[in-house]
Amino acid sequence: MAVQKSELQDFLTEKEKAEITALEKRIDHALREQYAGNQVWVTLSEYPSMRVKKELTRRYTDAGWTINFRSDQSDQRDCSSVVLE
Repeated sequence: MAVQKSELQDFLTEKEKAEITALEKRIDHALREQYAGNQVWVTLSEYPSMRVKKELTRRYTDAGWTINFRSDQSDQRDCSSVVLE
C-alpha cells in the first residue's frame, strides 16, 4: 500500500530530530546570551534541510519569534545563519 501524503507532512527522521534538538539548543543559548530587544544572528555550520527549517520555523514562530534563514554562499549546503527578532 502506498504511503499517504498526509502521513509524511510532519514526518521527521531520527537524524532530523537530533539535528533540530542540537540547533534548538544552540539558538536558545544565543538568544539567552545576546538578545537585547533586537536581532540575534546565529551562525550554523551547514544549511539545514527544508524539513528541519520548517520545524524550527514552526517552533520559534509559536514561541513569538520571527525567524529567517540566510546563506552567504552560492551553495546553500555551506555555512549559513539564522536571524531571530
